[in-house]
Order: sequence, then C-alpha cells, then structure tokens
Amino acid sequence: MFKGCAPFADTPIMIKRAFHVDDSSISQRFVKDTLHLVDPALELSCFSSAKEAVARLEGMSGDELPDVIFTDQAMPGMDGMDFLRWLKSHPRYHLIPVIMVSAESEEHRKKKALALGVFQYLEKPLQGDHVVVALEAVEHKLAQLKEDREAEVHLSEEVMDRVSECSTLLSSLTEESMQEIKRHLHTIKGNAFSYQYPVLGEFIHELERALERGSGTEKTPAVKFTDPSLLNFLTLSFGYIREMALGIFEARAAKIEHPELFKILRDFGKPPEASRSETPGNPEQGKPESKTHHPAGVMNDGISTRIQNEKLDHLQEQVKKIIQTKNRLANFARALRAEFPDEKFPEDLGRIHEELSEHSAHMMDFFITLRVVPLSRVKDLLARIVPETSQKLSREVEYTLEFDEQDSIDHEVLSRVETALVHTVRNSIDHGFEGRPTGNHIEFRISRIRPDRFEIVIRDNGHGIEPEKLKESVLKKKIIDSQSLSNLTPEQMLQLVFLDGLSTRMEATEFSGRGVGLGAVKSELARIGGSIEVKSEVGRGTEFKIEVPRYFKL
Repeated sequence: MFKGCAPFADTPIMIKRAFHVDDSSISQRFVKDTLHLVDPALELSCFSSAKEAVARLEGMSGDELPDVIFTDQAMPGMDGMDFLRWLKSHPRYHLIPVIMVSAESEEHRKKKALALGVFQYLEKPLQGDHVVVALEAVEHKLAQLKEDREAEVHLSEEVMDRVSECSTLLSSLTEESMQEIKRHLHTIKGNAFSYQYPVLGEFIHELERALERGSGTEKTPAVKFTDPSLLNFLTLSFGYIREMALGIFEARAAKIEHPELFKILRDFGKPPEASRSETPGNPEQGKPESKTHHPAGVMNDGISTRIQNEKLDHLQEQVKKIIQTKNRLANFARALRAEFPDEKFPEDLGRIHEELSEHSAHMMDFFITLRVVPLSRVKDLLARIVPETSQKLSREVEYTLEFDEQDSIDHEVLSRVETALVHTVRNSIDHGFEGRPTGNHIEFRISRIRPDRFEIVIRDNGHGIEPEKLKESVLKKKIIDSQSLSNLTPEQMLQLVFLDGLSTRMEATEFSGRGVGLGAVKSELARIGGSIEVKSEVGRGTEFKIEVPRYFKL
C-alpha cells in the first residue's frame, strides 16, 4: 500500500490518527516529518511523557482513539515498557498496534517488549523506510480487527468458564481437585500470553508459584486443603481473574490494582519471617504494574455471541434432564412388567418410553448441530500462536496445515483441541527446537477418520524426546520407582510425558517447567472422549496424534 515515502495509494486508508510518545524533540520531529510524507492528512498527536498520553487516552471516546501508537522505550517516570503493559492490560486499548522505538539493541529488551505485546520494535536512529514498512504492517493489522475482537471474546468466555469450574472445585478441595485447578490455571495462562494479555498471564504465573510454595518444602510445611487461608486466597484470585476476563469481554478496563490480593500472593506459602521481611508493593515480587485505569467503556459487538452460549448452556441442561427422566421411566416400566406380567398398561408405558427415547434422540441430534463451528478456526489460531511463540523464543519456525475448510466440529470439542494445539506448539518450539534458531518446521494435519471422529497429527522436525532425560526427571520427581521404570518398553516410556508434575526443564518459564501442560491436554481430551499419543525419535522429531469425536455427547 505504501510506495517508499509517497502518499497512500488509492486503497482506502485505515490509519487516520497516530500517537507519538517520546521525551526527545528530535525523534518527535523525525516521526512527524516521516508520517507527513507518507500521508499529509494523517493526524499526529505528540506527547513528551507516557503519563500525558495516558491522560489523553482516558479522556477520549472510542471513535477518537489512535490507530497506532509510537512510543520510546527509555523515558523518565513511566517508561515505554510500563506504558506498553498499561495499554495491553486495558481491553479498550489492547488492539491498538504499538510500535516501540529504542536506542537499546540488546536482544533481551526486544524479547521483553514482544512478550508484552508490542507490534513492531524499531531501533534508533530511525530510518524512514523502516517506519513505512511498520505502517504497512499496521494497515494489515487494522484490516483484521473484527477477527481479533472475536478472538478476544472467545478468550474471555473460555477464561470465565474455566474459572467458574475452578470455583466449583473449591467446595471440596482435595489433591485431585487441586491438580484440576492447576490444569485450568495453566491453560488460562497459556492463552493469556498467546492473546498478548501479559498482566493476566503474569498474575497466573505468580499464582502458580504461590501454590507451589504452598505445597511445602523441607523448611515449610504444606498448606492443608482445609486451611481457610488457602480458600480465601483462591477465592480472591479467581474473582480477580474473572473480573479481568469480564473486562476483556466488555472491552473495558478491569480493576488492576488489588493491594490485598497481591500481598497475599507474595506471602502465600512462605515462612512468616520471610513474609514480614519483604517490602509491600514491590513490583518485582509479582505485582503487575499499573499506573492508572480508565472508566468503563461500551462494547456492542460480540454480546449476542455470549447470550447465544448462555441459551445453549440452558438448553443443554434441559436436554440432560429429559434424558434422565427417560431413563427413570425405563426403569419404572421394567419394574411394572415384572410386577404385573399379565397387565396391558406396562406394555403401553413401554411404548411411550420408546417414543420418548426416539424424540429425545432427535432432540439431542438437533442440539448438537447448534453447537458446531467451522474447523477453519484452527487456521486462525495457528496463524497467531506459531509466529508469536517463535518470535518470543527467537526461533524461525515454518508450518503447514492440511484440513478440509468446509468441515465443522462441536465448539466444546474444538475448545479442547485448541488447548491441545497451544500446548503442543509451545512444547515443540520451546523444547524440540531449543538451541536451533533456523530450519524448524511443524506439520499439522486434521482429517476425518470416521464420519463422527477426527484425527489430528502434529509433527515437528526437532530434537525429539531424549529417554535418559525423561527417565531422570521421572526418578527425580519420584513419580515411578526405578524397578517399575526398568520394566517399561520404549513406547510406554514416552507416554510418561503426560504424567502430572513431570517436566524435563530445570527452571519454570512462561512456556514450560510446571509439569502440567501435556498432562492437562490429556485430561481435557479425555473429558470429551478423546485421546492423545506421542511418538518420538531422537534427532528426527516428535509426533503427537490426537483423536477426538466430532460431537460432544451429553
């Protein structure tokens, strides 16, 4: 769309307004002159500090917001990273592309900016052609805002559903239900980082660390499941996550400041003396920083989707009740036939039951058709998660996807499939391609193996899973004793990657090391009648094979 620094072509211009935040008047002048050459009609607002930009944004209506924001990285007070985190924490501004400009060329700064959701990272001194290329990318990004907004609504709905399940599990906390909560949290965290909501992802990352501390150490006893402090801690945390998800759904700012919760988060599971010695409010101890928040906004699109899902949930409950009533009627009819073998009315009741069975079966089939969504949603997910993860880990990754774009699948099943894809993609890029910046490839193939069943194959050309590392991790975690381990075949050994608590990574990162990723995938798939298997060859790569039903039966 751009030709050098000439004005826009005849194609409709999407970039109407831009912000530039920089304490350098020289940089401001350069960006202003460059944008004027690109399009003289483009409206540019310049700010010498991030706080000024924040104040201006909070006072703007939705149709006044900028289409792109340039920001310097190093500024006094609220620097570019803080400003970026603030923008990405507020759904009202979250989709505005941010171009960060920095004199710092260190790779770790660039990685941090990308992890926080920056759209482009430009190094000083700025060059006009680099600015033009960045704006071309912004134009492309703005063209898919509707799809991005729909993806955000999907994210918020899934987070709210998962946190509701977590809240339900609090009524009877056990080791098993706590593990289930951890699986949900891990999935929410992965999705939050994937959709570039770093504050939500960082909060759950710290929450996971707190729960690990609560499991006990040599010096600190484990927090009991009946401990009121644990229930209070989780209740507050789930409420906070739910509020952030609701903010995403409604495209408004959630309350980010929560001093009481962040203090509990920092202190949970630590010895009393360690908790007292730490300085409250230190952002390095897990508190996502936020300087301010803006008033609630109004979001009109997407609400109908949420209402539709609520109606489907209600319909699902009614169908379940009808099926349960049908089953009770069957038992009652059998009892009457046994008690009154010579009477006619038990036979009549049996025929009524057969009719009800037929009608309820048709009702279930109709209900299932209401829940199908296009399988092409997988294409959009991979187009986002593969580039973002590979970019954050500085690894070039190519991928191919083979599937029938006309196919459809139950949205409950697809939700689990998407979770599996996120975890396996991150696993391949983080573990399989570790230390290999180029030459990486992942192949995805989705095919119908039966009319009512899909097979999903994810194959990478990475390092493969090393049996010795896997064995060492299993023994270290004391998941299986050495004698039982020695009796396993190589194929059985590989399946251990799905055990809860197992990870070959020494330190936990935002991508791996918690030992709940693949275990969560297997558990989620089992819930819908699916399965997952793994094959791997050292030096040649790893293959995950997933089978799922097309429809999720009640």
